[in-house]
Amino acid sequence: RREERAQSALRLAAEALASDADACAEAREMAADFLLAENEALDGAEAPATTTTTSTEPWWR
Repeated sequence: RREERAQSALRLAAEALASDADACAEAREMAADFLLAENEALDGAEAPATTTTTSTEPWWR
């Protein structure tokens, strides 16, 4: 029952935001900013690690 109320409230909030052009524009701007930050973080995570050690020991040990 609590889940149904939460879903209903979420649906009403989404409908209210969708009907507000300024809120939609702001949400799109926030999504674009987040996407840029997420892509930068992924690039950093996927970049090969530079190491100064000559150890053949795996990094997780």
